[in-house]
Amino acid sequence: MKRQNILNNPIFLWVMGLLITSMNVHAGEDITITPAQSKMMGIVVAPLEAVSAVRSQHFPAQVVIPPASARMISAPQSGAVEELRVAVGETVRAGYAMARIRSPELVNLQGEFLQALTQASLAQSEFARDEQLFKDGIIAERRYITSKSRHEEQSAVLNQRRQGLHLAGMDDAAIRQLEKTRALSSLVTVVAPISGVVLERSVAVGQRVDRLDPLYRIAQLDVLWLEIRAPLEQVRGLTSGLRVEAPALSVTGRLILVGREVEPENQTVLLRAEVTQGAERLRPGQFVEAQLAMQDKRKNASGNTSAQQYSVPINAVARSGDKSVVFVQTAHGFRAQPVVVITEQNQRVVISGSLRGNERIAVNGVVAVKGAWLGLGGSGGH
Repeated sequence: MKRQNILNNPIFLWVMGLLITSMNVHAGEDITITPAQSKMMGIVVAPLEAVSAVRSQHFPAQVVIPPASARMISAPQSGAVEELRVAVGETVRAGYAMARIRSPELVNLQGEFLQALTQASLAQSEFARDEQLFKDGIIAERRYITSKSRHEEQSAVLNQRRQGLHLAGMDDAAIRQLEKTRALSSLVTVVAPISGVVLERSVAVGQRVDRLDPLYRIAQLDVLWLEIRAPLEQVRGLTSGLRVEAPALSVTGRLILVGREVEPENQTVLLRAEVTQGAERLRPGQFVEAQLAMQDKRKNASGNTSAQQYSVPINAVARSGDKSVVFVQTAHGFRAQPVVVITEQNQRVVISGSLRGNERIAVNGVVAVKGAWLGLGGSGGH
């Protein structure tokens, strides 16, 4: 009869119950199991297998653009799109002319600016004259104060009109040219605020746009994020700074966020990693498989970091509540040794704890050992 059939046999389970009852087990002591009992229960032991690098299972991840790396380019002034100079996918430099808009409203703004410029110049001349006359005692102080107030008021109006031209898309060089030539123009040039790649174009040539309507979206793609969805039980103890890898694409990065909110539908938590190497091999919106390199980043059962870690069969780890243990072979049976589960993958788990490394642990028949442990004191904190 095969072993799995024996373990399901009621007579075998009854005999096992008698054996467990006959064992001398108390909380804090070894689980006494004789070699004959161990053989009867099918207990098999194996040595610990030390590992030098621990990686999590593969998690789904999406490539996203950091918010600070993207810009939405909007129409600075209402008008008609006269020219579009770049297409989606092209790379542009900061300051590059991306589009031109014909705007009658810009002419009005320029006229108001030139009028404010004339008034400010006149007020400046009057103030300079009255200031000198006041110093010479020719005019009263009241006239001097009035002239000074008018100069400050006109200067404020001029600055306001200048800012209006900036908001309408004119840079300092264009405003200086306007001051020099006083030639009005209805053409607005829209330039790239940053160097990057054009991701979206929202308008067509000839289209009428209002102020702040979107024209383009561009982004710098030298820094990207991986947004990873990991099961809740896999993120306990994770901290920022862990190495993150997308092995299939030779991409590496570091963990910068462990989310606090759990997705109700699938009980996953958001992990965010910043890609530091291989970003040129990623594309925003792409889905990849990511792993976390967790060596030296978890705490062991004693609260210490950098503990040696071991790979054991998943069946070798017994759980009671929120505690995990392995059963270490002793001279008289076994001892429940608390461990921390680092990761689970391919029917094996990586653990750390107060282990020397030369122990042998139960890898088969663990159910029987756990039954003795829990039935005679183990549930009290082992």
